[in-house]
Amino acid sequence: MASRVWQHPYVNIFKHVRIEEWKKSAKEGDVATYTDKTLKCSVLRIKGPVPASNYILIPKSSSQSLGLTGHYFYLLFRPTPAKYFVVHLDVAAEEGQVVRVSFSNMFKEFKSTATWLQFPFLCGAAKDSVYESTAKSARRDLVGPAPSMVRWTCLMLDLQYILSVYLSRCHSHLKSIKLCANMSVKNMFTTDLLLDPGVSFSEAKLMGLASSQGTGPMPRDMSFPVPNGDHWHDLYDYIRFPSQGARLPFDSIQKDNLNSVSTQKSPMRKESRCVTISKPVQDRVSLIQQITSPRPVRQTFTLELLICTFSTLSSLCSISHRPASRTSGGADNRGVHVYVHPEDDFSTHREDSEEEKVKFHTDLMLNKLLPDPILRLNQIIGFGGASTKCALWTKSGDAVVYPCHAIIVSMKISSSQQRFFIGHTDKVNVMCFAYL
Repeated sequence: MASRVWQHPYVNIFKHVRIEEWKKSAKEGDVATYTDKTLKCSVLRIKGPVPASNYILIPKSSSQSLGLTGHYFYLLFRPTPAKYFVVHLDVAAEEGQVVRVSFSNMFKEFKSTATWLQFPFLCGAAKDSVYESTAKSARRDLVGPAPSMVRWTCLMLDLQYILSVYLSRCHSHLKSIKLCANMSVKNMFTTDLLLDPGVSFSEAKLMGLASSQGTGPMPRDMSFPVPNGDHWHDLYDYIRFPSQGARLPFDSIQKDNLNSVSTQKSPMRKESRCVTISKPVQDRVSLIQQITSPRPVRQTFTLELLICTFSTLSSLCSISHRPASRTSGGADNRGVHVYVHPEDDFSTHREDSEEEKVKFHTDLMLNKLLPDPILRLNQIIGFGGASTKCALWTKSGDAVVYPCHAIIVSMKISSSQQRFFIGHTDKVNVMCFAYL
């Protein structure tokens, strides 16, 4: 445990090995330092006709290990136009096996063995460029030399996911890195945080992003400069692997959407989606789940959190004022649905305002679901989801909703105040929002 503490929140790899001294790292072939006009700082450039003969190796000796335990590996680089590059990562599994994870725009298709994963890399071009418009209509031969308008790229690889899904192994640490021509590199780092390069520190503070939540902005020494008035995603590329989006060719590393450049301010609050995997890999994952599952799930419960349209209620509410059929034919027995029917007792309060009626019936329906007031919950400490996918953000972004066994918890980020949605008799496995 002590060896992991110094690696939080991240490890600047170039600073860690003192790359400028070349004592803990090695270089071969045409490797030089130059000042990049876009980043306005010194970067390393590797070039040469044969990538295997022109490279940077960290650490210097194969008997040494970086021992970096971060689940995410970030590479800040720019492929050389009209050239090929290759990157090799030697990742150690908990079983002691070392797996080489390689990606390159030279690879035509995904290949795998027990000790090697090979991913094609699709080099994106600048927005509205000729290459980008060509890639929109092309369905083949997308892998190849980097285009002339290729941009600086922040690449994030989820090493834990890659080893788990593709080889059914548990990630332990990153052993070594080999950067082969042709490319320019600003830096590399590892971390357990899912960082967003397009969000500044001031924006992250306003949105309430913090390392305690597993998210945050990019460290200042790792960030790309953005002039005033410009947006990060209009100047650079951000690639997460695995991520959402089509994979052409199959199991390739590329931008989420090849047809457009993302301009979202905070992609971290969206649900993370895994890359589409091949059928043999899916079969292995299914077999592992069957073996490791403690018991079969008897029934999957779905909770619909319905957003009430009345101004007096919060934007997040589990009770919706809308007509609903009481017949069993239109009901969904898999979920817990709580409705306030306008015909129930509303006629007895005609002198009250509409807002008072809604508030009265909201309290009435909630009280029917709650236990004795003496046993009423005050706070829950715990999280029942298997991953961060089980936590949902409200549309306003000021609250997070997550399950804790049979109870749904809604917590406001600013005050840590919790609300509870009670009604299930077994563990909640799935949640979704339905905005009316």
